[in-house]
Amino acid sequence: MASTDETERSLWRCASVAHRLEEDAATHSTGPGVWGLLALILFSLSAAGCGRSSNGPGDVTEKQLDRLGLWYGMYVSQSKGKPPKTADQVRNFGQERISAEDLSALGVKDVDELFVSPRDGQPYVMVQYARVPPPSPEPTVVFYEQTGQAGLRRVTLLGGGCLEFDAQRLQELVPGFKPP
Repeated sequence: MASTDETERSLWRCASVAHRLEEDAATHSTGPGVWGLLALILFSLSAAGCGRSSNGPGDVTEKQLDRLGLWYGMYVSQSKGKPPKTADQVRNFGQERISAEDLSALGVKDVDELFVSPRDGQPYVMVQYARVPPPSPEPTVVFYEQTGQAGLRRVTLLGGGCLEFDAQRLQELVPGFKPP
């Protein structure tokens, strides 16, 4: 887990990169350079982690979601701004472009296990977007747990980071989400 100083430095770098991304978006069309910056932001945020220090299924879930958010951003970056249509596209992206050495460095033994929540034992759900949503004050969820625990689901956001939402909040944020 990153120390407080490392996390603050990482978030400061992310803010700087995000500012450059906003300036670039305001003055240029969104080309591959912008998506490269998005991937850098995702990587920096995932390196900072979700800010929890406990061990257990929550930590594993957060790490998995961080990785999924990172791969989602890398996929968008390498596909010139087009979001994946299915979780299988993100899975295949990871399997095809990430070496065994990189998987090990990410703390993942098997790409498939990355897509299943250790908290509820179910595959994560990927939110489908026709286009990458524009920046917004509301978080943009890209993956979430199907059931979660104690009425809360962990999610990963566009731009990185993990949060936990109840079904009502998730329904507000995710197009087409219907609680079970």
